[in-house]
Amino acid sequence: MAAGEWMEGFTITHYIIVMESDPVFALDKKVKANGLKGEYREGFLFKAKTGVIFQGTGQTESGEFITINWNKGKPKGRDTWFTLGVGGKWKNPVKWESVAVDRAVIPLGSRLEIEAYPNRTFVAWDTGGAINGKHIDIFLGPTTLEEGNALGRKKSRVRILK
Repeated sequence: MAAGEWMEGFTITHYIIVMESDPVFALDKKVKANGLKGEYREGFLFKAKTGVIFQGTGQTESGEFITINWNKGKPKGRDTWFTLGVGGKWKNPVKWESVAVDRAVIPLGSRLEIEAYPNRTFVAWDTGGAINGKHIDIFLGPTTLEEGNALGRKKSRVRILK
């Protein structure tokens, strides 16, 4: 697709850095995890579809960032290894700027305009296992699950600026 041409039919979703302080984890017991020194709320680390094991990165109650240690292999439930730090697979994400894309549709490093979010420019700096075809996932930064889910899924036109 040539730069500047609008492309139709994209699904826009949003991804977050899950927060241990999110009210959904408030009643969870604290547990130890491979690669980490402290104890953290169980759901924050391990809950399917909401924890660090799914989101990829989390922010602890003390403000530190935890991410999956991919050098120790893929996530494996309670056997998953974690490490301190933050980052996308390809580059450190920037909230409301970085997006995950399918590289077969949009090349990494492309600057994008998403019609559903006028007056913003996004950069394709990440990929994701569930990002296939005309799907763009916008990085929101540390956000509660409720706030992230409130944005929902959108259909939008997209164009590559350069």
